[in-house]
Formats: sequence, C-alpha cells, structure tokens
Amino acid sequence: MAAGNYSAAQIATNLARIGALTFQDFLASPFQPIPSVPDSSYTLMDFSHTSDEVDVGQKDALAKLYAACHQAFPGAVDVLRFEQRAVDDGFECTLTITKPKGSTRTFKATAKVSAMAAKESVCDLAILHGAESFLQGADAAQDHMSHIQDDESVTVVLPPRLQSHTNNPVKKIENACLRKDLIVSWFLYRASKGLTCGAILRVTTSPLSSIVYSCLPEFEDFDLAKLGCAKMAIERGVLELPKSSQKLFPPATEAVTLQAFYESLTRPFPEQHLEQPLVPVEDASSWLNNLVQGSPGSGVRVTAFPFQDEITRSGCLLRVTINNEEARSYVVDARFLRRADAKSAVILLAMSDGLGLWIRGLSEATLALLTDEMRALSKAIMVALDRGCQILNQRPKFEFQKPDDIALYGATLTVPLSSTDVRTFVAPMVYANKNDAKAAACLLVGKNGDETLNIIERRTGKTVRVPTSLTENGQLIDRGEKRKRGDKDIPSGHLSTGPIGKKQRHAGKKPNAAVSQYKRSAPPPLNPPIHLRPTGFNHPIPSLHLSGSHASSASPASGPSSQARTHYPPGPTPQYPFSEPPPLGSYAASSSYNPMVAYDHGYSPSHRASDSPYGYAALQSYPGIYRRPEPTHPRYYDSHDYPAEPACYPPEVYPARYPPFDPLPPRYPPAEYEYGYSAQFRDAGPSHPRAAAMRDERYSWYGYDRR
Repeated sequence: MAAGNYSAAQIATNLARIGALTFQDFLASPFQPIPSVPDSSYTLMDFSHTSDEVDVGQKDALAKLYAACHQAFPGAVDVLRFEQRAVDDGFECTLTITKPKGSTRTFKATAKVSAMAAKESVCDLAILHGAESFLQGADAAQDHMSHIQDDESVTVVLPPRLQSHTNNPVKKIENACLRKDLIVSWFLYRASKGLTCGAILRVTTSPLSSIVYSCLPEFEDFDLAKLGCAKMAIERGVLELPKSSQKLFPPATEAVTLQAFYESLTRPFPEQHLEQPLVPVEDASSWLNNLVQGSPGSGVRVTAFPFQDEITRSGCLLRVTINNEEARSYVVDARFLRRADAKSAVILLAMSDGLGLWIRGLSEATLALLTDEMRALSKAIMVALDRGCQILNQRPKFEFQKPDDIALYGATLTVPLSSTDVRTFVAPMVYANKNDAKAAACLLVGKNGDETLNIIERRTGKTVRVPTSLTENGQLIDRGEKRKRGDKDIPSGHLSTGPIGKKQRHAGKKPNAAVSQYKRSAPPPLNPPIHLRPTGFNHPIPSLHLSGSHASSASPASGPSSQARTHYPPGPTPQYPFSEPPPLGSYAASSSYNPMVAYDHGYSPSHRASDSPYGYAALQSYPGIYRRPEPTHPRYYDSHDYPAEPACYPPEVYPARYPPFDPLPPRYPPAEYEYGYSAQFRDAGPSHPRAAAMRDERYSWYGYDRR
C-alpha cells in the first residue's frame, strides 16, 4: 500500500500502537539506568586519561579490585587480566574483567611515567565506572557456586594474583623488565608422572643471549609454580639485570625442524669435535649421557621436562642441578612437532653454550682436591693406624656414603681405641671416588697433631709414627708398596766378577749387596752368537765349553758401555754333536742321564746340513727320550713303514779327532738320499780306513757283502 493513501494522523496512530513515543513524551519521561543483568556483550570503554594523578580516593585500587573479585568468585582464576604495552606518549594498560559465564568488561588507560602508573589508572577508572558492581552482581556467587551441593564443604585458597601488586614477585619482575626493554617469557609444564606443576622464566637480554630460571614441578597449580619461580629469580638477581642496548623482538613462534635449528646455532662451538658430521637427531642425547658418565666427581644431574602449547607443538626444558639446586637451565620454545626433536634441540643449545666444558671443569676441580703428596701421606697414616690398632686387638673401619643419583662419595673412619673410646673421622660427600674419600678420612686423623696416634703410642708403648719426610731425591716415595724399578745402569765399580743370580741381584744384606740397589727395567739380553768355523779333518772344532770364571771372554769387547753387561751368565752349555763334549760331571744328577737310553736328535735325516759350511756343529741337539708315535698321531703315517730309530751312544765314546757326524743313519733310506759323507771325506782320499769302512757299509745296505 502506498504511503500517500494515509494521512499524518493515521501514521502517528499506527506508530503509537507499536510503542513509538512522540518527542514531547520522550522528553517528559524520567531517566532509568540500565539494569545489571547477565550479558554476553563486549563493552569497550576507552578513557584517555593522560594525567598520572587519579581523582579516586582509593590508594590501592588494584588490591580493592582483587578483593571484590575474590568475594564474588571464590577460587576462580583469570577473572582479571592485564595487558601492557609501550606507546608513543607513555604506557598503555588494558584491563579485561571476565565472569565465569562469559560476561566481560574492558577498560583502558594510559600514563606517561611508568607501566605501574598505567595499571593503577586503569584500576581506578574501572572502579569509578562500576567494576565492583559488575563483579558483585546478583548472579555472581550463584553462577560460580551452582555446581556445589549443599552438603559439600568448600576450601578456598587465595591465589597469588589476589595478593597486593607491591608484594607480588611476578609483577615486580615484569615491571622491571618492561622498564629496561627486556623481553619476559613464561613457560608452564607438568611432571612426567603426576599432576604437580613447574614454571620457567626466560629473560631475553640481547638477540643472542638470554637468562633462564626454572623451578621443579612440585606445586599444586601453575599460579603457585609461577610465584615460586619468580621468588627464586629475584633471589638470584633478576631485578639487577642491565638495560638492553638493542631493540629486542619477541621470539619466533613458527614451526621449525631440528636440522634447521641446529644450523641456526652460534658458530663456532666451544668444542670443535661437536661440529659436523654430527647427526643431531641421533647423537645429541648420547653425547650428553657420555659427558655426564665420563666426568667423575662433577656431581651433575641432568633432567629434561617437555611441554606443549595450545596447538600441541612441543618444547623442552633442560635442567642441570648440583646437590638438588639449580645450576643451569636451557629452554626452547614449543616449535617442534615431536618431543624427541625438542629434547635434542635443547641439548644442542646447551652444547653450543659450553655445557660440556663446564661439566668437565667441575670434574677436574673435584679430582684436584687431593694431591699426590696428600694421597701418599694418607697411606702412611693408614699403615700407622693398622699397626697401632693391631697391637690393641682392634681394627679401623670405613663406611662410605653416596647421595642419590649423584656420583660423589664420602667416608667415615672409625678407630676403636678401646671398648669405650671410639674416634670417628668424617669426610664430606664431595670426592670423585671411594679411594679419595678414604684418603680424606685418613688425613683427618693427622690434622690435629696426630692425637689418635699419640694415644695409641701411650697405651702400647710402641712407636707408630708417620714418617715426616715423604720425598727422597725430590721424588715421592710410597712406603706402603714396593719401589718401582729404575732404568739406571750399574756402574763399573759395582760389577761382580762372576755371574749374578736372581736372588743375589735382589739381596739386601748379602756380601754382594752393592749391586742390589740398582734395578733393571728389562731382562738382560741374550748372549752374543758364537761363530763356528767350517768343519773337517784339517779344521777341528775347538772346545766351546765355557765356565763361569771366564764367561766374559765368550763375547767380543764392544766398548766401555759393554762393561755393564759382562756379568751376565752364559747361555746353555753346548752339547753333542760338538767335537769336544763336556765332561761327565757337567751333567746334573736331576737330568736323568743314562747312556743306555735312546736319544732324539731333534731333526730328521732330510734336514741334515750336509752342505752347510759349518757341518753338523751348526745343529744343536739336546738329549731326550725317543718315543715312537702313536697310531693316531700324524707322524705315524709317515714313519710306520720304517723300523724305529736306533739308539745313539753317549758322545764320550768318540775321540776328539773324529769329525762330528751321525754314526748310524736309519736303514732303508729313501731314493737319492744325500748322506753327507762326501763333504766330510772329500780331502781324505780313498785309502783312508774310515772311508773304506763306510764304502763297505754302504754296499751292505743294498745286499752286497764285500768282506
């Protein structure tokens, strides 16, 4: 229907029917305020308050606002939220009040002096514009406590945020870092087993450096963990950090791979062997385990705590503690898709920061607590204690202590002087191994003038003194063990005229004791080789039997240095088949020599040196009982077709003028066998009686009898 068909009176009547008011009626109606009903709308009230002085009479508006929040919603969290940032004309603070059902109010204020002044301003403005009335609405307590039954008891714990801002360590740190242009980052994590919480504080001081503070996951909620971490950081001087000289930017939050993170670390690394070809994914954790296990006495315990962000990306905290106290902490942001990658990344970060050198330095400092002189003195004290307690029919006792999960040791030495007098000496748990802890406990015995040893001496009447001098010729001597052998040569003035045996060399009070003070670090060398002349009737072999009285003439002189070795005993006495055998008296009674027993020359006929220029004199044979090989022995199959080797008579039956040879070769020799007689009788001629006898014997081998 067209509007022109209606008059003005009809239109006004229709508008009045649907609730419209005329201008006069609207001005004449009284003012009615907006009712305080639950509302999910978002109302933004912007107050550009540039003055640092607040007209509200409340001195502590922030504490008053927290009290109203706690009264309206006991135990609720995140009702009041502050956001601060620096602007061109000062600092800006935004306060957001959120009820448990979602109703919100937001207030904003600015200040020129500091961020704290902006925070005070926004609280005052919020109170001025009805923030308390908004918190204490009729539905506040009912909405928050509606899930609690009438018969249930409620325990209300005041969270740290409800404390006054002047006593809140978290706010102190944030405000101090904001004034110094430092970036503050908080990380919250839980224990791997259980519901306890921990917190991490990272303060970025430059684009390449940051300081990390962390607390163990031993708090009931994140607020308490954050408060505990802030208190510890204040004790360690976080408020005294210098102001940043560079413009800092918030850390990156995009996802990153482990290899890309490794390549972004600062080069060069403190340890060059950690450079490529290191595979970070595989070698980071093993490097850390080997580092801790290979540094005895460092007392370091390393623990990794992973955490996640809202989109389930992983970060990790590496906490290094000594005696359950934080020493160093490293953290990486939640930018990795796997927990293993986050753990490897934080280990690589610690590696690039010099964690390995620091742990090794702790180990070296622990090992240096006891010097070599102190260890030697502790052994001497222990020997004196054992001697004294043995006289008293007592025995000192050691007990070792070790902290949990830390490779440090302590010792307790108990010295029972009697049934009622027991002395105890305790070494603290700061030593790398049990031996050092034991030595430290022994050193405590002689710390006060050897009082315990004095008591032992008075009761026993015997001296158990510790030697006052532990050095001899500038070198440390361990009197509880044997001296190590030196490398000194024996001077010519102390040489013996005869051979020196092993017992005589180490004798202390024997007539030849002058030699015993010089020890050898290696056994004496073998005798020089004895060069023999060719054999034959015209060149008989001289006697080589050497006695101890002229043993030095067996080897040629080799200069002044050879005098130190002329006393060495000769080698084995040459035996048959030399042309001049030793006398019968040279055979010892224990050698079981019997002329009627067969002897094995130690060589087969195929190995006879018939063509050797030295003849049979070059072959040393030693007497031994001949045994025919058993059927299971390999030699049996090589010799069972031949008769057993005949007996060999003692060498004394042959005169010295005859050349050495095998008098009775085996029967039935193989074809083309060289007996060696041609080389020995080459110059004798066919008329020699021995040659003729040998020819007759050779014919007899083949069945001929020429006699």
